[in-house]
Amino acid sequence: MLWSSFEEALGMFELDKVKDNDLQNLFVIIYIDDDNREQVVAPAIAAPNIFERLGKLFSDWARDINTGLNKICPKCEFSDDSLFLTFNYTDTLEFVYNVSEDCIKHLNGRAATDKSVVIGHNRKVNPFEAYTGNAGNIRKENNGFLQLSEYADLRKDGHKQVEKAFVNFPKDALRTIKDVTVMGHSYGRVDDSYFQSVISYLPDNITWHLGYHTADDEKHLNAFVGKFKITNFKAYIF
Repeated sequence: MLWSSFEEALGMFELDKVKDNDLQNLFVIIYIDDDNREQVVAPAIAAPNIFERLGKLFSDWARDINTGLNKICPKCEFSDDSLFLTFNYTDTLEFVYNVSEDCIKHLNGRAATDKSVVIGHNRKVNPFEAYTGNAGNIRKENNGFLQLSEYADLRKDGHKQVEKAFVNFPKDALRTIKDVTVMGHSYGRVDDSYFQSVISYLPDNITWHLGYHTADDEKHLNAFVGKFKITNFKAYIF
C-alpha cells in the first residue's frame, strides 16, 4: 500500500465509531517489545490518546529507518542549485544524496531532530456538528465530544506547513524557479493543500516534471494536473 493510503484511511473513520467506542479495535498496532528487540504486529485495543501519540510514534519509526540509510545507493543526481521540499521524515536526501541541510525543507518534520512529526488526514470535521448526543452534554470533559475533537485535530494543515517551509525564502527568489520535479509522490488527495500552497508561491510559466511508478500512479497524476490546471508538464517513469 502507498503511504498516502494510510493517511487517507485516517480520514475515513465512521464518526459514530470514533465518538462511541473509545477507539477500540480501530487500529492494528505496530509496536516494539520492552527490550527494543522485536517488532510485533497484532490487533489491539488502541490507547485513548492514540491520535495524540501518532506523531511521536511515526517519528520513532522514521528514526529507526534512518539507521539503514547507509545501505541505500543513490539512483539519481541533482544540480547544485536545487531546493528540496520533502514529505519524507527520514534523512535520505542528507545522507544518501549528500544534499546540504540548507537546501532541504522537511514539510512534515524531520525524525532525526523532531520528537514528533506531522501525520494526519485532510477531512474537515466540526466536532460540534458531528456530535449527535444531547447538546447539553457538549462539554470539554465529555468523552465522545473529546474524541471527535482529537480526530478533528489530526487534520493536516498543508498551507501552514508550506508557509513555515518558505518563511526564510525570499519570494522574489522563488519567482525565478523554472522547473519543478516531483518524484516518489503518489499525488494523493491528502496532500492537496500542500501542493495548492506550493503552486501559489511559484511563477505560472514553470515546467513540471512529474514522476510515476505504475499505471494507477499515472491516473492519479493526470487527475492531479487537471485539478490544479497544470498545462506545462512532462510525465516520466521513475
